[in-house]
Amino acid sequence: MINIPKQLQKEEFRFVLLGKWNQWKNSKTNEVKMFTKEEYNNIDKNIYKPLGKSPFEKNWQNIGYIYTDKKLIEHISKDNNFGVIGGYGNLRIIDIDDNELAKMFSTQLDTFTIKGLQGMHFYILCDYDINHVFKDNKGEFRANNYQVVGPSSIHPSGIEYKIVNNHEIKEISEEEILKLLNPILRTESFEDDTTQEQKDVDKEFIHKHILHKLNLDTADLITTAYTADQLKNIGFPSRSHRDQKIITTLLFFGFGQYIKSIFKLFPVGDKYREHGSKDSYLNHSIKKARLYSGVIDDYVVALVKNISFASVEILRNKIEEYLIKINKIDNWLTRNILLSDIAFKIKISKKDLLLRAEELKNNDEIKKPISVKDILSKKIPETQYWIENLIPKESRILIGGKPSSFKSNFVLYITLCMSQNISCMNEFKSTNTSKPPKILIYDLENGDIILHPRLKYMIKGLGITENSLDNIEIEHSFNKLNIKKEVEFAKAYDIIILDSYRRFLKGSENESEITDMFFSQFVNPLQEKGKTIIIIHHFKKSKVEDYEDESELMDLFRGSGDIPAQFDLMYGMFKKHEHISLDNKTITFDVSTLLVKNRMGLPIQNFNFRVTKDDINKLSSLQFINYGSLKSSKDKNKEIITNVIKIYGNITRHKLLEALKTEFNINLSAIRVDQYLRELLDEIIITQPAYGTYSFVKY
Repeated sequence: MINIPKQLQKEEFRFVLLGKWNQWKNSKTNEVKMFTKEEYNNIDKNIYKPLGKSPFEKNWQNIGYIYTDKKLIEHISKDNNFGVIGGYGNLRIIDIDDNELAKMFSTQLDTFTIKGLQGMHFYILCDYDINHVFKDNKGEFRANNYQVVGPSSIHPSGIEYKIVNNHEIKEISEEEILKLLNPILRTESFEDDTTQEQKDVDKEFIHKHILHKLNLDTADLITTAYTADQLKNIGFPSRSHRDQKIITTLLFFGFGQYIKSIFKLFPVGDKYREHGSKDSYLNHSIKKARLYSGVIDDYVVALVKNISFASVEILRNKIEEYLIKINKIDNWLTRNILLSDIAFKIKISKKDLLLRAEELKNNDEIKKPISVKDILSKKIPETQYWIENLIPKESRILIGGKPSSFKSNFVLYITLCMSQNISCMNEFKSTNTSKPPKILIYDLENGDIILHPRLKYMIKGLGITENSLDNIEIEHSFNKLNIKKEVEFAKAYDIIILDSYRRFLKGSENESEITDMFFSQFVNPLQEKGKTIIIIHHFKKSKVEDYEDESELMDLFRGSGDIPAQFDLMYGMFKKHEHISLDNKTITFDVSTLLVKNRMGLPIQNFNFRVTKDDINKLSSLQFINYGSLKSSKDKNKEIITNVIKIYGNITRHKLLEALKTEFNINLSAIRVDQYLRELLDEIIITQPAYGTYSFVKY
């Protein structure tokens, strides 16, 4: 029977519908035929394509089903195959088609693994999101918008995709996965399989809707084939410089999504097509240009056009006027590229232009220091809360954690509480004395399929009605190319929630310039209007249990080290002690919430709460447990070991291992027990009266 294993039953993962294992489609006549196992080796695979491995729905990459979706459940209940889509929830699949290579990988990856006809599928969680093919067609790294046939489905040969490693899906860093994959990667990622007919349609669209909107010089650089010498004669020292100029201009004009198509279809793509690793070359060029594109607004676009069309004489005569206009642009990288364009065009040193621009900027600035007396005379109101000692008004709050650590659910829960002016977890009071806040949730992470059951369960658990939720609205899109428009849209709300952080950035979260740009353009203007901003973010490390101080907790958050500096409050969420009851159809787990940063010095403490999801009554409830931090699994195991030693008085290592397993049902490895014993000895909690024997230290 086909079913979805527990390792893949995560709300953030997505699945695709495939055909039955024995269905094959004639690519010439579109006729569907059934073949038996015995006929498999005799099928003409140049004519017949297996439907058991092929998605049949259009746009399947974007309409993936959650594991609880009724359509998916009904589909697989009829013994149809299903596929797992790489990319959602950072899920990646290493698809190995070679048995020997698969065996080598299985010794290095202790993760959820599936075996099919030949080779294996290794499931991992990783930030690295570029698709790759392996040398000698031995497999692929399916990182984004590609699928593999799911576990328990049937291969077109009649062989089941079986689980050969039933462990949880392992989280691996980008550095680790590249170290593992680099020796077997081909020089480029997946081949372009666009048909010639589609290429002609795309080319016509670009001519009709894009090229005529650019200035003539840039359009000519795209549509004309230039030799290296010809490029030098018109002012480009290399093809890379030309490509960078074109990519940056396309980004300025809001045509970033068409860059790859333009480089594939037009003469400008000569270096791209010749490059040994063409996708890496183009992705790197786009990444650089994204930093230069800055704020895509009417002012910047008009200035780009103006500089492009202005003659050398006009630029020279009005240089100060242009420099003053450039100084008004917030993003320094945008200013940088415009200064480079002018310097190149009028043949003067860019360094001289930078100095002159700085002089003009300084001349405009009039410093007005504030006296200490003036500061003290100001009436600063006391901090007001949406939720007492949890969510202060007019603040920036970051909530982080590992995938599936209840971050988004927690924020959804407190949103419902704030909207109804009711206490959270019977401990934290909502303090809205007048009308409830108007709340906007920018949800770029989950979608309605996930939000719908979450909301239904929580609403029932809180005992509120759906009709009372008019003040909460959800938006699933965010225009990174027009941040000003988003600010205008969001300013109508009191509380703005972003899930999750990296999806809102116009570039990498590891680049401080990118994160600074997002705050200066979006967050700062909203907070100046008195709004509260709550942002959900992810941890970057796989092991986060053993932390000692605030600085270590700060390091858990992904991205640039400048990110924590932008927030007033930072919470880290750690999901612990999960218990599943199949009889009662309930899931119970505890969450430890740690205060990572408290710039405002507010009376906020670490706290713990318990979550109960009841699938019989279809409700979710949250209950406050206590303040402080929950013990880690390591501390709990050390406590159990100490108690065993207490009970026995003196106990040998062998007897201790046996007692842990048989009497306490604790299945720790001998290596791990030895580590804990050493730590307990160092802490003088136990002593070693004889070699291999342990006893409790009595004070």
